[in-house]
Amino acid sequence: MNNLALINITGRDKPGLTALVTSILSEMDVTILDIGQAVIHDYLNLGILTELTDVTQEPLQGIRAAIEKAGLSININKVDEHRYTRWVQQQGRRRTILTLLSRKIKASH
Repeated sequence: MNNLALINITGRDKPGLTALVTSILSEMDVTILDIGQAVIHDYLNLGILTELTDVTQEPLQGIRAAIEKAGLSININKVDEHRYTRWVQQQGRRRTILTLLSRKIKASH
């Protein structure tokens, strides 16, 4: 499993973007290993950890072109297999999650 890539997609949010992105990845025979999404003030931040069957420039450029045609920005970074394995091993560990609700949160908090 040495064909790992983290794909980050950003841009103005609108209905159907995640479906569009995953359809494009499906057409390129990409396996989605993890996905995270946040929308802040109508701005999409989408991160997708993927396993690609082919990491040559041609499929990556195809993914990039299709995403940019949709008016989104894309950044693709290869992920080291050792780093991925370490991440997978940490998934079952105990974590603390803090949710803070407030009218105003300063960076100094």
